[in-house]
This record gives sequence, structure tokens and C-alpha cells, in this order.
Amino acid sequence: MFLRHRYTQSLSANIPNGGTTSQPIRIMDMSRGSIRLPAAITGTTVSFEVSLDGTTFAALNVDPAGTARTVQTVAAAGRYTIPSEVFNYPFFRLLMGAQGAARTIDVYLKS
Repeated sequence: MFLRHRYTQSLSANIPNGGTTSQPIRIMDMSRGSIRLPAAITGTTVSFEVSLDGTTFAALNVDPAGTARTVQTVAAAGRYTIPSEVFNYPFFRLLMGAQGAARTIDVYLKS
């Protein structure tokens, strides 16, 4: 019988003071995940951009109008699932409204 090992990885996504974008996060062989926002967050949405090379990023689009499927409405100190489509790519990054201070967002990934 084949047993698959499950792995969990905890990371931090950092958005600088006045910034809107985190550093790239490498997904590797992970297949699902979630984020936890800090209590002091600026903005009400988070979106996910993806990349094949960790340098050139684009939002996932689901219709010809270019509506990003990966936009989520969020609240301070909230916990949210990362959309499954993000895991089709080796890298992603988080986008939020401009932050009034540097923010650290907890990222949890599972295989």
C-alpha cells in the first residue's frame, strides 16, 4: 500500500510600508493553503498573482473581460483559503491596498 506523506510549511508574506505587494512565495509541491492577516491591516481585499518564473507575475483571469477570480474580500485578523487555481503555478504573491505600515501575513501551505 502506498502512503503519501503530508507536509506543512509556514511562511511570512511581507508587504512594506506604503506598499501593495508581497515578495514572491514559492509553492513547490504544495497543493493547498491559507493566509492569516494581522489585526492592523489596511484594505478590504486581497488578491493573488501567479508566476512561472518568480519574476513576471499576472492575475488569474476567468473571463474575456479579465475579471480576476482570485480577489477576496477580507477583514483584519481574518483567516482565508488560498484559491486552488493558485497552486497550478510555482510562485504567487499577495496584493492588497497600500499599507500604512509594514505588514507580515502568515502563509500556511500543505501538500
